[in-house]
Amino acid sequence: MSVRGQYIVDSCGRVRIFHGINAVQKGFPWYPVFPNPPLLDPSYMKNLSDWGFNVIRLGIMWAGTEPQEGVYNETYLSIMKTIVESAQNNGIYVILDMHQDVLSSQLAEYDGIPLWLYNKFPACVPDTCSILHLPTVSTCYNYSCPFSAGTVSGTNWALGYLTSECSYKFQQLYHNNNGAVVSWSMFWNKIARTFGSYSNVLGYELINEPWAGDVYKNPALLLPGVTGRLNLLPVYDKLNEAIRADDTESLLFYQPVTWGVVLNEVVAGTGFTRVPGGDQYRNLSVLAYHWYCFTISIDPANPTFAKTTCGVLGDSVFQSIRSDVKRTGGSSFLTEFGFDPTSPVDNQDNMFVLEKSDQYFQSWTVWGIDFLDGTGNVEDDIVLKFSRPYARAIAGKPISMFYDQDNTKCFTLTYILKASIQCHTEIYLPPMVYDSNKVVTLSSQLQWMPNSGDANVIDVYNISTLPIGEFATIK
Repeated sequence: MSVRGQYIVDSCGRVRIFHGINAVQKGFPWYPVFPNPPLLDPSYMKNLSDWGFNVIRLGIMWAGTEPQEGVYNETYLSIMKTIVESAQNNGIYVILDMHQDVLSSQLAEYDGIPLWLYNKFPACVPDTCSILHLPTVSTCYNYSCPFSAGTVSGTNWALGYLTSECSYKFQQLYHNNNGAVVSWSMFWNKIARTFGSYSNVLGYELINEPWAGDVYKNPALLLPGVTGRLNLLPVYDKLNEAIRADDTESLLFYQPVTWGVVLNEVVAGTGFTRVPGGDQYRNLSVLAYHWYCFTISIDPANPTFAKTTCGVLGDSVFQSIRSDVKRTGGSSFLTEFGFDPTSPVDNQDNMFVLEKSDQYFQSWTVWGIDFLDGTGNVEDDIVLKFSRPYARAIAGKPISMFYDQDNTKCFTLTYILKASIQCHTEIYLPPMVYDSNKVVTLSSQLQWMPNSGDANVIDVYNISTLPIGEFATIK
């Protein structure tokens, strides 16, 4: 895969779209086991494929990979290879995600970076709190202000980012204190050497939800554009270099801070003026981002308020991301979103994201949903919310894609035929929605037939005697 004109494209030049899930084990054994998605179960992997999911964002955990400095856990990596191979056998791609939340078990619930590295960072000399219960200005800051490190957990885990220790230690990471970036680069080089030969490894996501850095020492880092320029992009350049030493073909997924995607400005946006490694890597770079509408929690009993505010904010995110990749080059990928699909208020935001993703031809991986109940049985009603028709390969220039999920169940795709593309368009049609009597209506330039390898996919071919460059529509 590579990137062309803001889209991920395959060797035929077809625009590729991915729908999938996240699978991250935040702690031992570091590979996903139930109640996380049970990826070692062949029947579960087959179900994912049948439901139309063609990508998994798989947590490749640094603490699991390198439990001791310079010592790699080959048993863990072998298990992860088994998962990648099982995905490959089912036509599913994999994004390897170095997942972290609040950096360390010393700050929250698990080790996003290995404990041996975290313990190499220098400690801060305790300072006193100001009258505002914030750290006073010093070379380092009292860890108890405004929250004490290690005291937040459960649903409040994200408050760990507000501890001064978290900010301080992230800055140590970014500044290569005690060779932190060197170790990080060696981790990614090991992953690239281990997995780069797999044709279904779509790429590597450098870090999940990076924090801004030492915002107490430099409050300007709270401006996401400043963080992107000063802290993230220089590190991403180094990680790109380490990966490209052994894998020159897979995509590189890179994230801004989470609040850097609502606006698109030099200061308020991502701060990225180019892709990691420079313009020569535009064809291999993907801006990864997350969308969780925070206004849902303000008034969860008011669906109108949530729908209105989430719609405004969500529109801004999709538009900002498109503007960003136009400026930097590369493509984009929504690697996390998702609220409780059993809640009407939460689920309306899920549906908003799915519809917007269709509108923007945006690939996605939903977070926190494995489609299984507490005993491991499939929840068909949840599957139906996310298993939707879509064009997973488009042999032309995309124009529009829409699925009327609530009413007619009609799916429509429009694109412009390209003579340079010799491969066919592929459309996934969920069997829970369409039976064998489905009706497919095509423009006169097209004809279709069932996919030989997947009963839930139809292949759409251009009729070569008709003109190329015209609109083609599929319903």
